Amino acid sequence: MLDFIVYIAVGILAGLGVGSGGLLLLYLTLILDMPLAQARSVNLLFFATALLFAFIVNSKKRLIEPSLSLWLIVFGVIGSFTGILFIGSNDSSFLRTLFGIFLILGGGYSLFAKKG
Repeated sequence: MLDFIVYIAVGILAGLGVGSGGLLLLYLTLILDMPLAQARSVNLLFFATALLFAFIVNSKKRLIEPSLSLWLIVFGVIGSFTGILFIGSNDSSFLRTLFGIFLILGGGYSLFAKKG
């Protein structure tokens, strides 16, 4: 029952735009004692499913620009496969560093970008 409540809460937070992927990973690894590789897979499946439903709902409401979506999907797939190649290597420190830089740049942009 606790698992169900946590999954619902993470789904709600994801819908609100909160970075809930980290929360789900913490729950799966620290509380459920799930191996990290398996927790990452569950996390990816959870959010891929949520993304699919969000895309369908927002498409029906005409809130998605089709041409931009196509570019995002293409580059997202390319980025995913590139990430899989990096993950396949034993040394993940480069990928962690790259992700950290991405988070810092994205956070800085969010903080300092001019609002519409």
